[in-house]
Amino acid sequence: MPQRGKSKKSVAKKSSAKKIVKPAAARSAAKPAAAKAKPASAAKAKSKQEERPKTARRLPRWMAEHLDSYLKTNGAVGHIWRGMPTLLLTTTGRRSGEERILPLLYGRDGNRYVLVASMGGAPDHPAWYKNLVDDPEVRVQVGADRFRARARTANRDERPRLWRLMTKLFPTYDKYQAITRREIPVILIERH
Repeated sequence: MPQRGKSKKSVAKKSSAKKIVKPAAARSAAKPAAAKAKPASAAKAKSKQEERPKTARRLPRWMAEHLDSYLKTNGAVGHIWRGMPTLLLTTTGRRSGEERILPLLYGRDGNRYVLVASMGGAPDHPAWYKNLVDDPEVRVQVGADRFRARARTANRDERPRLWRLMTKLFPTYDKYQAITRREIPVILIERH
């Protein structure tokens, strides 16, 4: 009669034996070609992601959701945000060289778009502003209208009038200016 205790121990010893794991290269070589191919839908999704510029880093959730709505609906949802007009600004990262996109409030001065680099009154300029100072060639989307443009900081003569224009749209800019030592830049965007 076989001993049950012994067979359980031998089973336990067998199960505790270490498995031999092949290196990754050997595992992938062993897979058939069909298993390596990605579905067409995954390839399309990846190409769409590659077309879209990266968002500015660490966007607050509300801003990321606003950006997604704007992009998904081609501006039908998101162009007017909480009663204020917004555009999508794409700059080129001054260090990374990668395109960055984010939604910003805008005003109009004739054919030009006006932005404010407030960053909530932070002590330093926002990265998107530093990017466009370094490379003023930008892309803009206003509603469904997409175009290339050139950005520049408003000069001392232009700034007071443009600042008033933007604080009528969003009075909180005055509060932001009051809590920072830097002069908050006003930016003009001109279509090519």
